[in-house]
Amino acid sequence: MRKCPFCAEEIREEAIICKHCKSDLSGKDDLSPGKLVGSPTVPDLRKIIGLSGAVILFVGVFCPIISMPIMGSMNYFQNGKADGVIVIIAAAMAGLLCLAGKYRWLLLPGIGSAVTTAITYYNFSSKMSEAKERFNSELFNNFFKGLADAAFQSVQFQWGWAILILGAALIIAAGLMKGQAGR
Repeated sequence: MRKCPFCAEEIREEAIICKHCKSDLSGKDDLSPGKLVGSPTVPDLRKIIGLSGAVILFVGVFCPIISMPIMGSMNYFQNGKADGVIVIIAAAMAGLLCLAGKYRWLLLPGIGSAVTTAITYYNFSSKMSEAKERFNSELFNNFFKGLADAAFQSVQFQWGWAILILGAALIIAAGLMKGQAGR
């Protein structure tokens, strides 16, 4: 038994085509129409997309996700909870799975990081809405109501959310890709 060089699954020594990813193992160059000589194979493309997603997800944890007056920008790792650590672990796990060629398992860290990010976004949005409603009701006809409104309007979501979503989407895409095009 040996490992397929494309998907790392166990195959027989005399196998010409991998039974798992359907890759050609004969060693001959495939010069069929539509295939460029030297172009990356689908498993290589999956690895590139998966590793890119893992790196982007890891970097996204340290990008600004919220800006607040006085406090400045906050990233996912600074929020004081385990959410940032969970996403870092998911990015590391995705990178290791890509290097091992276990692409179907990429769905676990990809979906896990996407769900964690979505829950954090929802929680922050709902807490901001609740706080705004509470201040509006408590400061009704108060001189400081305008100041509180200005403070709430200055809290903004930043571009780090897009980086986190892109990283998770690339990891999920690599996990959903087929082993070989057209087979």
